[in-house]
Amino acid sequence: MTRLHALLVEDSEDDAILLQEALKHGGYDVSALRVDTGDALRQALRDGQWDVVFADYSLPSSSAKDTLETVRESGLDLPVIVISGTVGEDVAVETLKLGAVDYLLKQNLTRLVPAVQHALDVAENRRQRRQLEHMKTIILENSPDLICSFDGEGRFLEVSSASRDMLGYEPTELKGAHFETIAHPDDLDRIKEEFQAVLRGGQSRNFEKRCIHRSGKVVHLLWSAALSKTDGIVVGVGHDVTERRLKDEALRRIEDDIRRERALLRALIDSIPDLIFFKDRSFQFRGCNRATEKYLGVQESWLIGKNDFDLLPETWAKYYRTEDEKLFASGQAQRTEEQIPAGDGSVRTFDTIKTLFHGPNGELLGLLGVSRDITERKQLEEALREKNALFAAQVESSAAGILVTDPKGNKIIQNRRLNEMWDIPADTASDPTLPPQLEFAASRTTAPSQFVARVTWLFDHPNEIGRDEIELVDGRILDRYSAPVLDADGRCYWRTWIHHDITERREAERRIRYLATHDDLTGLPNRNLIHDLIRQAIAKADQAGHHIALLYLDLDRFKMINDGHGHPFGDAVLKAAAERLSTLVREDDAVARQNGDEFLILLTGLRDATDAHSVAQKIVESIATPLVVQGREIHLSGSIGVSVYPQDGNTADALIGNADVAMYRAKERGRNIYQAFTSSMREEVQSRVDLEARLHAAVTSGQLELAYQPKVSLETGRIIGCEALLRWHDPELGTIPPSRFIPAAEDSGLIVPIGDWALRVACSQARAWLDSGLPPVCIAVNLSVRQFLQQDVLAWVMRTLKETGLPPELLDIELTESLIAHDAEKVTATFSQLRALGVKLSIDDFGTGYSSLSYLKHFRVDTLKIDRSFISNMLAKPEDATIVRAAIALAHNLKCRVVAEGVETEEQCRFLRESSCDEIQGYYFSVPVSADAFEAMVRSGKTLRTGSLASA
Repeated sequence: MTRLHALLVEDSEDDAILLQEALKHGGYDVSALRVDTGDALRQALRDGQWDVVFADYSLPSSSAKDTLETVRESGLDLPVIVISGTVGEDVAVETLKLGAVDYLLKQNLTRLVPAVQHALDVAENRRQRRQLEHMKTIILENSPDLICSFDGEGRFLEVSSASRDMLGYEPTELKGAHFETIAHPDDLDRIKEEFQAVLRGGQSRNFEKRCIHRSGKVVHLLWSAALSKTDGIVVGVGHDVTERRLKDEALRRIEDDIRRERALLRALIDSIPDLIFFKDRSFQFRGCNRATEKYLGVQESWLIGKNDFDLLPETWAKYYRTEDEKLFASGQAQRTEEQIPAGDGSVRTFDTIKTLFHGPNGELLGLLGVSRDITERKQLEEALREKNALFAAQVESSAAGILVTDPKGNKIIQNRRLNEMWDIPADTASDPTLPPQLEFAASRTTAPSQFVARVTWLFDHPNEIGRDEIELVDGRILDRYSAPVLDADGRCYWRTWIHHDITERREAERRIRYLATHDDLTGLPNRNLIHDLIRQAIAKADQAGHHIALLYLDLDRFKMINDGHGHPFGDAVLKAAAERLSTLVREDDAVARQNGDEFLILLTGLRDATDAHSVAQKIVESIATPLVVQGREIHLSGSIGVSVYPQDGNTADALIGNADVAMYRAKERGRNIYQAFTSSMREEVQSRVDLEARLHAAVTSGQLELAYQPKVSLETGRIIGCEALLRWHDPELGTIPPSRFIPAAEDSGLIVPIGDWALRVACSQARAWLDSGLPPVCIAVNLSVRQFLQQDVLAWVMRTLKETGLPPELLDIELTESLIAHDAEKVTATFSQLRALGVKLSIDDFGTGYSSLSYLKHFRVDTLKIDRSFISNMLAKPEDATIVRAAIALAHNLKCRVVAEGVETEEQCRFLRESSCDEIQGYYFSVPVSADAFEAMVRSGKTLRTGSLASA
């Protein structure tokens, strides 16, 4: 039977007996004590050894709760089973929460034995855990090794006390921290790999990794680690091997130092090209270097223990033995020149030094011999003589003048080029001393005293490097570089003087500086220099109280000279014009080339602004006088704008800008005149600026729109197409005519995005008319010169047609006649490509451009549009009527149709029909209308009444 010591907290003797009987029936040998008060319970706990406590739930003086509290206060880990007559789940739960192992009813003790066994098992487990915890505590507190446990993430759960001395951390400081806290950064990846391997169930033994002590020093730990599979905890033990590691490393360093020293000594001996050998007192070889092995043709291992008689013929061996005996006898080092036979049978001469060497205690060990092959030295000396000869030849062949002197000023080397460069007389050049040559050279310079002072200073400062430029009296410039020749200790042995003739280079630099401020073609000041001259003139005018004036001259229609005679001839004309302009101003004035065929003339020291007008008129008249260039008489004219300081501007930019504005006004007035700047011009410029700003806003805010003016056939009277015309209605200024805003768009570059928008809208509208069932209508869109020059017109048109879906044959692009004169080659190529695409081409405003009619035979267009200026006057001016008939005949001969613009009366229409004109466009038939109005006009079949146009 199992012995059971039971403490019964029970006020009923009968219930206690029943409980003991039930335990005995369950196989227990019961030794029991019954107590019924708290004091008795405490006394029993102090005096006895108990396996289990049975507590009545409710006693007169206490309760099961009091019993549980008393057992807990005693510090004894005893299982308590509560027994009561009270029935209720709440009572049982409450009892278990208070620490009872089990709860039984007195009237039902069938579970008593299992409950007791369970309680004893629980108590035993707790006792074992306490023992283990106690053992673990002892180990953790006293182990010299670092013992740690980690969770699966690598955070410390428990840390032994060794962490204080080993790592400088209290165990509580590391709890919850990651092992990265102490890991050496360079070993962290390897530690993580080991940790992951342990987590996968493997064991890690004896892996050494570095940790970081709290102070920052490195600690070497030898780790072993394993996984507790029941709870997933990793346990690791780290043994401090830092001291051992340091000792090992110190020993290894000592051994390495010894090996290195031996290796270094051996390498040093083997690296010496001289023969080195050792002999003991019995004249036997104890070692040699690699050079000796190679020369004698034997290995050191074979040579050790041998003597000269084992190695050499007897005659040689006797000689060396005698010399060695002399050394041992005298005790003094010997140096001799001797013959040594080589392993291949040859014999060479060596300079040999032999000396005795002793051990650490002063005992004589033997002799050391070093033999240097002086045959090789002689060969090197011969080679050196050859190199010196080669160096002398190189010095003589150098393009630089070279002089080498010693610190005292004696000439060591001087080449022929130096003599030629300075024209040094032969007797002076051959003098070995420097002073005569220095005196002669100084006389050849423009600053003799400065030249001599510089040379003297460099000799007084032997370690200095000098570089300067010397100007000779004949205009040449020499670059002189002087540097010392120093030895390893910084002592100056020689000084070199290198001379280069840089006359051409300096002339090129002067030319570059000149071109930075002057026009390469005419030699006049360029725009950079004239700006500086204007600023200087303004400063002087303020001091003297005078005026200055700026004349902006543009040669009229100069492009015709370039096109007609070629650009080289045009450049010659510009040079001739520049020369003439330079003769028309005073010495204090300036003429500059601004750009292309534009010139600026700066007039200074003017007492009155009207003086500038007189000069401007003189220049206009002089320019109009024919120039003879390359045997040709050239007629020029010029338009001049005049601005005066200070009334027309107080800066160079303002004066140039205002003179430019006045020049354009002169061109507008008919050219070949001058125009003074006025404040009203500035207002006009500001008005143009304001207009451009509004135009920018109009483009982005959708104020622009298209109107469509019908084109009518004079043969059928039917509408056969239309021209898309730009219209702009400003919210504040109202409707702005195209004649005002189109030039502003051209000047500002807005014509490009505006033109792109107009073409896209026009093509989209024509496509919309086609889709709505309207008969095909060819729509004409104007292309500006700027659009043509700045865009890839072909790609632009193709892209727009593709995006809008308009057939190419329904698009008519109108180009001004003046476009032809800008770039005939580009125009020809683009015209051909557009016609190949199917697009129609028209020349607008025919008769107003400046191009030659001969151009027309090179350009294949579909239509010529006669300008409205001829149409409006053709009935009143016979010459205009002649021009209109000639233009129609010319167009028909070129297979082109003819459209007359600006037709406003029936009489004009009748005249054009009688003259065989093909189409008309103008107010007589219709003003420009909206897209809807034009569509309605076509659908209604509106026609021109051709019958009324018949001749009376």
